[in-house]
Amino acid sequence: MKGLTKKNIVIILICVLTLVVSIVGLTIFFTRQDKTNQTVLPIVISVHDMTMTVGQTTENFMSISNPEAEVEYVYDENIVAINGNSIKALSAGSCEVQVQAEYHDSKASESFKVTVENNGMTYSVNIITGGNVEGNTLYLQDEICQFTISLYDENNVRIENPTCQFSSQDDESELYYEMNQFLLIANNDTKITITYPKYNLNIELKVVVNK
Repeated sequence: MKGLTKKNIVIILICVLTLVVSIVGLTIFFTRQDKTNQTVLPIVISVHDMTMTVGQTTENFMSISNPEAEVEYVYDENIVAINGNSIKALSAGSCEVQVQAEYHDSKASESFKVTVENNGMTYSVNIITGGNVEGNTLYLQDEICQFTISLYDENNVRIENPTCQFSSQDDESELYYEMNQFLLIANNDTKITITYPKYNLNIELKVVVNK
C-alpha cells in the first residue's frame, strides 16, 4: 500500500475541516432555533376580579402559562399586600392590580379589581343639597354639594360621630367636614376618598359635575 501523497492529505484535511464547519453551523442553527421557539411562545395570564374581607388571605389568586417568567405587580399597598401568589386584604376599599410578566422577548400584562369589605360594615351616602347620588357616584347640579355619610356596624346599628380623614384627587376641588356634614366644592369631575381609621374603612366617591 502506497503512502499518502501530499494531494491526498490536503483533500482529507479539506474534508475534515468542512465536516467540522458543518457540525458547528448546525449546532449554532439549532441553538438559535431553540431560543427562537422559547421567545415566540406568548405568555398567558389568568386573573379575575375579587371580593375579600379585611384580614383575609387568598392563595393562588392568579395563574401564568410560563412559570419561569418574571412577574411584577402594581397596586395600592394600603388596600392589599401581595407576596408571590398570595394576596391579603389590609383595609376596606377597592383598587386595581396590574400584573406584568416577562420572559426573554415575550411580555404580557393583565389587570383585575379587588374589592375589600369591612367585616359586615355598611354605609350610605345622603345628599342634603346640590346634587344626587347613585351608588358611589355623586352627580353635582352645581359646584357646591352638601352630603352626609352614615356608618352602620355588623349589627346594622348606626355609628354616631365617627372620626374620618378625607382627600380629593385634584387640588382644584375643596372638601370640608363639620358637624358630621361634608361640603364639596368642585368645578370638574374628580374622585374623593374618605377614610375611617378606627374601622379600617375607605370610601371612594366618584364626582361628576353636570355642566
